[in-house]
Amino acid sequence: MSLNSFEDEKIDSLFIQKLPELYKAKALIIDLRYNGGGSTNIGTAILKYLTNDKILYGSKNSSRLHIPTFKAWGKYIEAKDSIKNEWNKKSYLSFKDKFYYNFDYEADTIKLDAKRIVVPTILLLGHNTASAAEDFLIYADNQKHMTKIGENSFGSTGQPFVFELPGGGSARICTKKDTYPDGREFVGYGIKPDIIVKRTLNDYLTKKDPVMEKAIEHLKQKLK
Repeated sequence: MSLNSFEDEKIDSLFIQKLPELYKAKALIIDLRYNGGGSTNIGTAILKYLTNDKILYGSKNSSRLHIPTFKAWGKYIEAKDSIKNEWNKKSYLSFKDKFYYNFDYEADTIKLDAKRIVVPTILLLGHNTASAAEDFLIYADNQKHMTKIGENSFGSTGQPFVFELPGGGSARICTKKDTYPDGREFVGYGIKPDIIVKRTLNDYLTKKDPVMEKAIEHLKQKLK
């Protein structure tokens, strides 16, 4: 099953239409390699069918706070001066561009009466797996029946600030920092697969897919 985007809410409806076929599966391969993101809610609406858990833990979010005066004061404050002094701490962190606002965190409670599909599952990921697709992988992180195969994901939080550029161009800048629920970082590094499989130039030229081949091999071993 290829999930190439979480941009359109119709994706969830299409997934539900496929459920009768998916219920027959002894194993699943979910391809997220070309999923650049969209809405995290679309991804979790699909994932809830693929786990028996009643609670899913997504990413934690924070965003940099910029208060110019604190940053100006921070230039003259050393790290030792910020200990047990909140004013100095805010100033010091602002100067270092490390003063963050932490958004409230709450795990997602699953309410689903439908039959679940909990079978050996491979999640394929790569450098184009980004944003909401990475959120999907974080939610799936503790699922024992799921194995990630491929290459590191894109390593982006999404939630861009979009602005226009001279000449008709535009740009996007991520406005928040995401981590795993336990604080592990992936921004700038990407989410790591459990089994690393890299496509070579020759693989692309010959249209060979060693990532998919490894996934099929892995599932055959699981189903023996």
